[in-house]
Amino acid sequence: EVVAEKVWAELASHPAELLSRVVVASRYCAPLRRFRELAAGRVATSACESEATNFLLTAQFGFLNVYRTFFPPQYQLFQIPTETSGIRLAQPNMLKLAHDAGIMVHFWVINDGQEAVELLKMG
Repeated sequence: EVVAEKVWAELASHPAELLSRVVVASRYCAPLRRFRELAAGRVATSACESEATNFLLTAQFGFLNVYRTFFPPQYQLFQIPTETSGIRLAQPNMLKLAHDAGIMVHFWVINDGQEAVELLKMG
């Protein structure tokens, strides 16, 4: 959480209009929660690993609206790998679920031109 405080201190020293061009991300939830407290919505954040997992699982089983009612997302986007633990995340249905919920998806790390083209076609 000390890292979150240092990141916020650095960002807060810059003009507010620049903050709209920044996304803070972490795999871990605790630093993101602390950063969100400090930034108070002035900087976009990505979902941490458990937030992204909860979204995907509840969406796949049709409980996304219920889940979002009780646990409104504090993030604006997903920054996730195309695959994790043998599960392909870069799927059209996953992108549609995220986009329908107003959540942008950034995949990383894409080092293959054909894969980049396929992802762009998915949306």
